[in-house]
Amino acid sequence: MSASDNRKEREDDEIWAEKKRGAYRKHPSCRGVLVIEQDRYEVRVDLRSESGWTSRMPRNPDDILELASFGLSCRVADLYTGTPVQRHASR
Repeated sequence: MSASDNRKEREDDEIWAEKKRGAYRKHPSCRGVLVIEQDRYEVRVDLRSESGWTSRMPRNPDDILELASFGLSCRVADLYTGTPVQRHASR
């Protein structure tokens, strides 16, 4: 996410990132949406199944991010390898 994704156009507006997330979820062929924060360990995971959307938000670096249908299994910390978030956490 970029800094502008967390900005509101007006006070009553949704955050831009939430608008984009909602638009992706409305797209019929979309099976998953990941929103990876740039300044902290936090990943929003939305996955579509036959019964609808499920959401979770792992925030612990050791949480496992499992996206079997995409062939991905890793720790949240692995997404941040080489980033300022990881360098800051290792101090």
